[in-house]
Amino acid sequence: MLRNSPILWRFRRFSPGWEKIRSIREYISEAGVPGRYSHYGVTAMKTHSCGDSALSCIDCQAQVCPSCMEQCPVGNRCRKCSGRFTSHLTKLPMPVMLRTAAGAIGVGFAFGCFYQFFHGGFYIWFLMYFLGCLLGKGLHKLASYKLGKRVLATMIGGVVIGALISPAQGEMFGHPSDSSFMGIKIDPESVAEQAPTIARRSFDSFETAFRNKHSQDHFSVKAPVEDNGAVEHLWIKVGKIEDTTITGTLASAPTKLANLKAGSEVSTKVEKLDDWAYSHNGQDAGNFGMDPDERVRTYGDPDGWMTQGWIWINLAIMLAGVVSPVLAIRLKNG
Repeated sequence: MLRNSPILWRFRRFSPGWEKIRSIREYISEAGVPGRYSHYGVTAMKTHSCGDSALSCIDCQAQVCPSCMEQCPVGNRCRKCSGRFTSHLTKLPMPVMLRTAAGAIGVGFAFGCFYQFFHGGFYIWFLMYFLGCLLGKGLHKLASYKLGKRVLATMIGGVVIGALISPAQGEMFGHPSDSSFMGIKIDPESVAEQAPTIARRSFDSFETAFRNKHSQDHFSVKAPVEDNGAVEHLWIKVGKIEDTTITGTLASAPTKLANLKAGSEVSTKVEKLDDWAYSHNGQDAGNFGMDPDERVRTYGDPDGWMTQGWIWINLAIMLAGVVSPVLAIRLKNG
């Protein structure tokens, strides 16, 4: 009960007994202006008073100071009486809440699907904010242009939930998305076994990126290399691709192939691939056989924050844009 009192208590000496406390409250509440008062040996501070104000609520006639007054369409009211004039703006019916939440979850899920295309400089943050503003206007329309904390909580919660159930949920918790679901990892051995199949089926994307490569890009494939009956699986720096034949140079010196060394020119076929990897336009792809944790540490997350940290930063910036249409109306109306 004391917690709800407009009086800030600073007790120097406390004597138990509710009757004494109640008499202290009554004594101080009768004081006309804020100040320090002592009663029964207890010192308390009265920090706020509406008793000396000339304003009053036109409904309940209670005195109200300018800081407690709510300006309504007709007359000034206290906060308790003004609620019936603003409830239609802040009350969020269940159907409206559900459709707003569904829309927000869709926005979060879409963000998780497409966030990897937003890697870049700080200008990406401006793009994410303005994109969030546009999506926020759509969500606000779904919410029937309601205002208040419930609308904001529904929009923010929905976007976060949508991102958590999206393909990006692995990166959000420091796990690669192709090896975890809500933090449940896949056996690294099974990942290595599936790598050749994945690499061969997805080689078209590798070839497309190779055809549009820049001078600073790197493209490599891993395949078995044979020399005098000896076979070793090595990485090959790709020089050209003709139909299903890949030609390049060895990225490292072989240990079993006596006639070959690092930089030797070799060829292989797409159907023999074990893996592929490339760095194109600042984006890394492939390397399907790498251990998931190692991939996050050394390949998929070279800067230490480009997956887990980057996605949370982008999500926070987009959320700021999503809620800005609602906050803008609130700030405009005071």
